[in-house]
Amino acid sequence: MDLFNGIYEMAACRFEVIIKKGLNLKTKSYDLLRNFKHDNAIPLLDYYTDGKQVSFVIPKVDTSFEIWFQNEGCSQLFDHSGHMTLLFKSMIIDFCSLIGSLNKKGLIIEKFHPEDLYISMLHTKLLVLLTEVTKVGKGCSAVDEKKNWDHVRRFVSWCEEKCNVKMDALTESFVNFIGKTGFKVQNMKAYPDDWDYQMKGDYLMSLAASDRGSVIGFLRHAKIHWPFQNKSLVSASLPQLINDIIEWEQQHNRRLYSISQPISYIDLLRNLYMHHQKLPPDINLLRLF
Repeated sequence: MDLFNGIYEMAACRFEVIIKKGLNLKTKSYDLLRNFKHDNAIPLLDYYTDGKQVSFVIPKVDTSFEIWFQNEGCSQLFDHSGHMTLLFKSMIIDFCSLIGSLNKKGLIIEKFHPEDLYISMLHTKLLVLLTEVTKVGKGCSAVDEKKNWDHVRRFVSWCEEKCNVKMDALTESFVNFIGKTGFKVQNMKAYPDDWDYQMKGDYLMSLAASDRGSVIGFLRHAKIHWPFQNKSLVSASLPQLINDIIEWEQQHNRRLYSISQPISYIDLLRNLYMHHQKLPPDINLLRLF
């Protein structure tokens, strides 16, 4: 990893540091990064040159991500079903927050490797060592931003591969959302993968109470539709439970639903949530959530 222990002296202060050496390190990158601040970015304290080689001076860190991963971390990132743990979710969000700050400043990571990741053991916090960046104009284009967001996806893919797991659908959807149109880091923190039934129900009712035209537009933009099991988009391809509920409601003259309209599926869920006590015992409402 080209890391070496060192002693840094400044005036009357003297403390232990790490020296990062590398043929690709440039003083220009140091100039761009020396004032960059983020909770998950390891600060660059100084640099020095030895002939043509540039070395960066950074604070001491507890351990590298790779060593932490080999010792204990692998078992802490995914559960048995391939779903990300709260710890891994927090690491991904922190990495995204760092990338978002870089994008705002027009800084693009040129090269990035897992060896540039470290762990603060106090709170098992992900730290990133930035060493090779370039600056683009007054802001990043969509192409530039994608280059930065791709580093997060590669980090997740690396962990998935090394853990020898297959991400479940919720985790995969979470990762695919990174860097997409309308993407915001704060939205990732509210991602509903760990919501309980009460939280899901509250959100469902708030969605149903919102302006109907806005909800229709949201569903169209998010490409949300009835849970068809194949591409035929007909009733026969819906899960049996959904068909049983639709049939039961039709028999009781409660409501007709249009499977061609996503908003109609929201109506179905809302009505079931509000009137679940009237459902027959063989229809288990909880299976819908």
